[in-house]
Amino acid sequence: MEHSAPHHPAILLLDDLVAEQVGPVVSKSMVFDRLLDLRNLVDDEPLLVAAVDRTLREVPGATMAPGAWWQRELHVLRAAVGDALCPGQEPVAT
Repeated sequence: MEHSAPHHPAILLLDDLVAEQVGPVVSKSMVFDRLLDLRNLVDDEPLLVAAVDRTLREVPGATMAPGAWWQRELHVLRAAVGDALCPGQEPVAT
């Protein structure tokens, strides 16, 4: 089933994640889970898979990651996904 780009599951996931309240630290396992969910949703877009893989390799911390880092990465990924799936369209403000 084809999804229209603004309603693509990857965009919806990222919009939800960006909208969530993030504390000073987040569980590294949660970060990996969300990134792997995203990777599965964009598996037909090699450049997006590469962006997610880069983020997976760069997750800081032993068991917890900085919340500010996670929020920044979500915004970077949201912009990349939006550019790839909805070129020229501004992301939804959060």
